Amino acid sequence: MRGEKPLVTAASGALGIVPARRAGARISQWSIVLVTRDLNDKPAKRNGARNGGIIGVPPPQASPLTGAGGRRSPRRDGPLPKRPTSAPYQLRIDPQAPAKDVLDTAIDTLLNGGVIALPTDTVYGIGADATNPRAVQRLFELKGRGADRAIPLLIPDMKMLRHLSPVRDLEALALLKIYWPGPLTVVLPKFAHAFFAVSQGPTLGVRMPNHAVTLAVIRGLCRPMAVTSANISGRPPATDAAGVIEAFEARLDLILDAGPTPGPTPSTVIDLTQRPYRVLREGAIAFETLREQLGEELVSLGPAPKT
Repeated sequence: MRGEKPLVTAASGALGIVPARRAGARISQWSIVLVTRDLNDKPAKRNGARNGGIIGVPPPQASPLTGAGGRRSPRRDGPLPKRPTSAPYQLRIDPQAPAKDVLDTAIDTLLNGGVIALPTDTVYGIGADATNPRAVQRLFELKGRGADRAIPLLIPDMKMLRHLSPVRDLEALALLKIYWPGPLTVVLPKFAHAFFAVSQGPTLGVRMPNHAVTLAVIRGLCRPMAVTSANISGRPPATDAAGVIEAFEARLDLILDAGPTPGPTPSTVIDLTQRPYRVLREGAIAFETLREQLGEELVSLGPAPKT
């Protein structure tokens, strides 16, 4: 949109891009500089809104990416220390009414570079803070997936999508309003230089899941999660906590156990970057169902990517 400057606000800085020069600050081009103290040098609060921001920029106000007061938490750019126990840290959580203390544990784990397993409306997934390159790298390693194969992002609402993609296709946006939240992953163009750790190409896979636990975690995180199905690449995805443990043993920092998911069918993946649209993987939403909505704008199935 003319005059629009995507990814240049304090909120969008949380996504991994900071302009070279802002508010009088000198910052190396496209660098991330997160601090955990506000400009009055007061420590960030443990509970509620977490102060802090990007050096040279006042603490962000309420936004789709930071929430009220600009939530921030002390974090490292690497994974949490390995747990000394042979069993993963596992917490039960109500899939309909997730407890705040359990959600806070998951959010703090993610903010400190951890990788967690959590339920979705299809299968269990393993995920990390999408703005933390080292956490994303660890996610690739756990999955056994090459960096040339992107990991999709999960978001809690359409507002966050504006910070990820410059998509303006009205028919594509109408499709999202029909199927989101739900089991539809869409491939969209991304803003230049954004989320290179997640996707090295010009596009991003994005989904808004229909699961109370997942949505609550992402909302509390105040940034997108990089999430892939909970399985070693090429193997069947886990549909319960036992399957997650079988696949990853004690290599995850936390498992949120909400009972079985609807799986084993994963989300449907559709490429919306050009016309005609192309289904890359048929999943929980059938090709014919999408064809009824899009007609000739949707072509026959493409190659099915591995989960």
